[in-house]
Amino acid sequence: MKLPQGFKSNGETRVCRLQKSLYGLKQASRCWFEKLGTSLRTYGFRQTRTDYSLFVYVKGDVCLRVLVYVDDLIISGNSPTAIQTFKEYLSTCFHMKNLGPVKYFLGIEVARSPTGIYLCQRKYATDIVEEMGLLGCRPAGSPIDQNHKLALADGELLGDPETYPDVHRTLGQGILLRADSPLHLTGWCDSDYAGCPLTRRSLTGWIVQFGDSPISWRTQKQDTVSRSSAEAEYRAMTELTSELRWLKGLLLDFGIDHKEPMSLMCDSKPAIHISSNPVFQERTKHVEVDCHFIRDDIIAGLIKPKHVSTEDQLADILTKALGRKEFGAFLLKLGIHNLFSIMSLYCIMYIYFGFASHEIQVKISDSKFVKYAKGGSVRQFLTKRQNRAVPLKLALKQALDVARSMAYVHGRNFIHRDLKSDNLLISADKSIKIADFGVARIEVQTEGMTPEMIQHKAYNQKVDVYSFGIVLWELITGLLKHKNRL
Repeated sequence: MKLPQGFKSNGETRVCRLQKSLYGLKQASRCWFEKLGTSLRTYGFRQTRTDYSLFVYVKGDVCLRVLVYVDDLIISGNSPTAIQTFKEYLSTCFHMKNLGPVKYFLGIEVARSPTGIYLCQRKYATDIVEEMGLLGCRPAGSPIDQNHKLALADGELLGDPETYPDVHRTLGQGILLRADSPLHLTGWCDSDYAGCPLTRRSLTGWIVQFGDSPISWRTQKQDTVSRSSAEAEYRAMTELTSELRWLKGLLLDFGIDHKEPMSLMCDSKPAIHISSNPVFQERTKHVEVDCHFIRDDIIAGLIKPKHVSTEDQLADILTKALGRKEFGAFLLKLGIHNLFSIMSLYCIMYIYFGFASHEIQVKISDSKFVKYAKGGSVRQFLTKRQNRAVPLKLALKQALDVARSMAYVHGRNFIHRDLKSDNLLISADKSIKIADFGVARIEVQTEGMTPEMIQHKAYNQKVDVYSFGIVLWELITGLLKHKNRL
């Protein structure tokens, strides 16, 4: 820190005592951002107009981008050498700490794979639930009861509304930004006409997808009362158009030129007709400004409105109180995944961990996975042999396949909990793959748990080891006697 003018004199040996922390001053964040921005611009970065916290550096084939949040920075680029050089430059300007590849930023967990980038807030949401003491509560299937309307509350006030958790079974849900996603923006907008029973103002909800992945969404009450459902839908279209225009400019700063018209999906034909009709009617004079705003973008080729049925309107999830079945269906259509659910865990084991051979086909039927293998299961294989012993060499080879797969699972803190001959699939070359992770769990330490919590549950790897011993006995003897297993 530097002394203000007039406080410094030659031969002065005294120092100033800091009475207030730098973070407590109102102008501290602005001064810090100005100093950081000056250092970035000196290096050659350009501050974007669409987002002032985003800086872009382009020189020849090298392209770097820096996203700033206070004193946390995310650096990305197409040249590892250029990124390292820039980090060394920052080290000369500030005392910085390199945390490596981004894994956790502002409460968002980041995971990478060849399929894409997965973003979720599981840790952040879990910490909130744990702080409120609700970890043992039963999760809800949807955020609100179906067809429920919010009105004046006559119950007791919350003690601290700011700490009220609002996660609703979303602890593991996240967004998968797919690597093979098409570079196209699609917006979905909807409104709940006169949804507020007190003010009779409508509710606006919209979602923007980049390819098949949602990247932006919002729900808010409209500022004025709409006199018709078409007017409410049209105001929602206006809000979505503004967001699409901003995202188009942001993509351009990332080097992506979105030349095609952006799709605007709406389930109201009257609202679409108003945007395409060049003649203003008596009923549309009060929304004339909105009409000009959308129509000019349609004529310029920036957006292209399309009609979609109400059943396929993805923005309904933000404006309607949907049931559990409809809510889950919309989450699936939006591309929102829960990597910590049982079904997703099964997919991870098969797709990413490499347990399944290419001869095994997996399909979804009535929300349950049905598995097929050319050689069938071990139980089917032993049943056909009519209690005849399997050749010892083959039995040991198959047992070794099971042991390797089980060791792979345990190395990642997973417990199968249902290891049996029915869940071991045989491929054409007689090798065995573990299947059916429907009751699999992440390994949990039982220390500190009550006997009631531990009862009838398996929280360690010993259950798989015990089941493996039974499978090994069945493979060697060819007999099927033990049907009930943990």
